[in-house]
Amino acid sequence: MNKEENTKKETEIRNARRFKDNSLIISSASNSTIIGSNTLNYQGRFYSDLISETFLLNFKSNNNMPDFANSISMYSGENAISSMRVSNKEDDPDAVSLLKPKKLKGLLETALLGRRSVRRFSSRSISFQDLSNLLFYALGVKGEGEPERIFPRSYPSGGGFYPIYLYLYIEDMEEIASGYYKYQPYSNSIKFIGKRTKEKHELVNLKGIDEENVHLMGFWVYERRRNAMKYGDLGVTMGIFEAGMAAQTLELVGYHLGIGFCDLGGIEKRNVEKEIKIDGLDTHVIGSFVAGLEV
Repeated sequence: MNKEENTKKETEIRNARRFKDNSLIISSASNSTIIGSNTLNYQGRFYSDLISETFLLNFKSNNNMPDFANSISMYSGENAISSMRVSNKEDDPDAVSLLKPKKLKGLLETALLGRRSVRRFSSRSISFQDLSNLLFYALGVKGEGEPERIFPRSYPSGGGFYPIYLYLYIEDMEEIASGYYKYQPYSNSIKFIGKRTKEKHELVNLKGIDEENVHLMGFWVYERRRNAMKYGDLGVTMGIFEAGMAAQTLELVGYHLGIGFCDLGGIEKRNVEKEIKIDGLDTHVIGSFVAGLEV
């Protein structure tokens, strides 16, 4: 092989290496994304071993296993249900009671067809009455239920544990002080948590959102221990599933009240958990939204 052929061969090798380094698709998301191959290659170096993938690959739920079946039956007994009924009761004399809800007007069909993400809001704040309507119809307890059942709500929960809670940041509402609140469905009230110490954009990614007119923010919180003893790892997936159903119910009710929502995944988890005073160990923020009156 002469010098010219050697040079040509070396050039081909360099070009092949360059192509491999810049264009080889490593990420498992390559079949379902429009991101360029260079970006995929870069991300694939860091995200080739996602925690979610590890969880899903190692997650096991065998309904035939004696310990799993025993756990299910244990929490379906009369004593367990009675205990849950008592533990669900809220006793906070300082909580702010919500107003008696007024009848909603509108068809479910209209809400289903009209619901969309809203990123621009009116400068007017949501009224306390509308907030009361929103929380009761979407998340509140609807009566005592039957003796063998847990207090019913507008959306289901595995085993009736309801491990998902809604924390709110409320601003510029005449009847109550601005700050963080926890919705208490059994007493249909909101418990004051504290004042906001961080800017809104330090809590969630608000790019493309009308931050100035965001007067209501919500954080879905999963309390792991409420359903882990019965369902184990399955409790996590059930909790996330429940949060999605609760969010959909909330937004469909909100549509009839003229309240628009935008769900957000870009959460500064540690900042939010510190603000709303949860530990981030047994209790975690798993979702969020911003809301306001539609323009």
